[in-house]
Amino acid sequence: MGSIFGRLAEQWRNHDTFFDVIWSGQWFTDRLGLSVMTYRANSRIPTVKTVPWGLIVTIVGQVAILYFNMKTNIIMNNSTSFIIRYGMRWVFSIGTFMLLFVTVLNAVFRKRTFKLMKGFYDFDLKVSRIDHLCFLNGFNNSFLQLKAIGYQIDLKVQNDWCNMVMLISAILITVITLATCYLVVKTTTGIFVFCMMFLTICWTNYVVTISTGQYVFYNYSFQFRFKALNKYLCKLLPTDLESNNHFRQRDIHKNRFTLMDRIGDIAQLHSELVTQVGHYSENYAVQLLQSYFGLVIMTIFSAFTMYRALVKPDPDSDFIAIINFCWSSYYTAYLLFNITLAGMIQTQAKKIGISIHKAIDLLHDDDICDKVDPTKPKWSGKS
Repeated sequence: MGSIFGRLAEQWRNHDTFFDVIWSGQWFTDRLGLSVMTYRANSRIPTVKTVPWGLIVTIVGQVAILYFNMKTNIIMNNSTSFIIRYGMRWVFSIGTFMLLFVTVLNAVFRKRTFKLMKGFYDFDLKVSRIDHLCFLNGFNNSFLQLKAIGYQIDLKVQNDWCNMVMLISAILITVITLATCYLVVKTTTGIFVFCMMFLTICWTNYVVTISTGQYVFYNYSFQFRFKALNKYLCKLLPTDLESNNHFRQRDIHKNRFTLMDRIGDIAQLHSELVTQVGHYSENYAVQLLQSYFGLVIMTIFSAFTMYRALVKPDPDSDFIAIINFCWSSYYTAYLLFNITLAGMIQTQAKKIGISIHKAIDLLHDDDICDKVDPTKPKWSGKS
């Protein structure tokens, strides 16, 4: 166990490549059985697993959890709380079954998942190629060189952000789970009940967090790359002509045809990134709907039990109301967070699309070219 966390800490510090840290570490995630990728020898580029043994073990574990959930439910029937007796015991079984379904889908569609991850890697390689081409052309203009303008896909920022979301979610889940288990033990005595409730609730919600965290990671990765590409485009060729001095405008005109090639490369990358978003939406349609449906069900259930605790109080109605308010708030915030992040992708995609069209207009507009280079002979229209 020490080596696992040691390796996780090492990856957390380095952030060498895109695949080094995913959520809380690709290597650690693989040990949890939730990864469809593996590394061969010392290669940093993963390959898809022929047989997803980790997912198979996870499926078996979830079946066992579902069985123990049923055993716990039998004991919970003796609870004096109406909510625990008729409500809470069902939601965990339903949640475990839905997670089992998601795990099976991830195992079946593991090749699609790998292609999506590989698409990110290929995109980053093509961005590096643009950097290399700009350098080989030997421009003296610093704004043409990618390193000079500071453009790069900072994987450390991306991975730190995703890890932070997962860490905060895990802490909230653990705290609320402890409070829920305390309530169950208070109304139904027995250390067995506490242990099983804690394990099943934590397992269910941790897997929910990691599964939906996968979609958070993809959404943020798309948005992150759209923003980085737009930043590169704006610094390579500012589209607001009036905000630039005359010397910069001359540089733009002087390297007009080379800039056209670079804009073409950016437009192609933008198109490929939009295509990747389409593949993501297509491949994960079922999983996304299932995850959103599960989050909505958990939110509705928590809100209902909170209402039931206030209208028809049980012996621990106040405590039940507080716990269910926490669960409802957590799942509602997490659901809105996912939806908002997905919407931001569309905004970033439209933003860079507009910038590309402005850049193309700038490079092809003869009036602008005459303005930035007054020494250029003007065409009079007479032969």
